[in-house]
Amino acid sequence: MRRAAPFGADLALIVVGANDLARLVPPDRAAAALGEAVRHLRRNGTTVVAATAPDLSWVPGVPPALRGLVQAASTELQHRQAAAAEAAGAVVAAVGAELGEAFAAEPGLFSADRFHPSSAGYARIAATLGPYVLDAAEPEAA
Repeated sequence: MRRAAPFGADLALIVVGANDLARLVPPDRAAAALGEAVRHLRRNGTTVVAATAPDLSWVPGVPPALRGLVQAASTELQHRQAAAAEAAGAVVAAVGAELGEAFAAEPGLFSADRFHPSSAGYARIAATLGPYVLDAAEPEAA
């Protein structure tokens, strides 16, 4: 985020991916990193919209026996990230459940590796986040 600050952006969208979960980064550390990024952007006058980590339990490669555990870990990380982002001044886009259901129902939203989103998946993510970004971009009523 420090590289973004010199641009003087009015609005930033932070979309957290699955790396912290996949790499077993402790939730407190992952949430602290997001909070620091938001604080840095906010200090520079940037409005921030943050989307927390996805629910990895719907990834096709997750064995059914582990889905509950993966969902619990995903939910814990999402809650901690949302709290850290909100405390730092971000608007939190709570889209995890909606996107998880969409990806579970539409296998074409995954790329060939069955882990990352496809072009259609990224388009769905963008469309889902669009209203949050547009709302955050609206000038405050006087």
